[in-house]
Amino acid sequence: MDHVIARLDADHERVVTELSHELAELLAIEPAGAAQGPPHITLVSYTDLDATVAADALAPVVRADRPLTVRAHGYGMFTGDRASDLSLHVMVVRTRELDRLHRRTHAALGAAGACLAGNTDPGVWTPHITLLDRGLTPAKLGRAVEALAQRPHRSWTVGLTALAVTPRAPGGARTAPADRFTLALG
Repeated sequence: MDHVIARLDADHERVVTELSHELAELLAIEPAGAAQGPPHITLVSYTDLDATVAADALAPVVRADRPLTVRAHGYGMFTGDRASDLSLHVMVVRTRELDRLHRRTHAALGAAGACLAGNTDPGVWTPHITLLDRGLTPAKLGRAVEALAQRPHRSWTVGLTALAVTPRAPGGARTAPADRFTLALG
């Protein structure tokens, strides 16, 4: 799957990266177990569309939307079919503005011919900022939750600065968004 992500402001990128790495170290997970790439909110996952075409399709979306802020508060987890499909994240509160950006991004990629992933459909999309997504076991997830429960977690007001297209590299690894695929909001 390829993705369109909303990039966080620099301060929150740093905070989330530090927290991810702190948790990975506590749980003896390889640093690669921390969230992949820069911290972000995945807006849409898709296949069958070249990254350049995706970026072109998103140009009107980013011109029409100004930078926005979102509120992130609390923690959550996702599970899958296998025990290794666990991930831990910071929950992001859906707002009218965030939903508008998401719907416009989803519609632009669909109109450009992308095959859109069902879990990023506007009716079921769960905005979040991933902390750990590899190397978790149920026991390690429990330890991570215990560690997070012992630290203060205030609501974050996070600035979203840009959208970026993150295509998969050969072999399936997510690539860092190249500058030419990062589009500043506003």
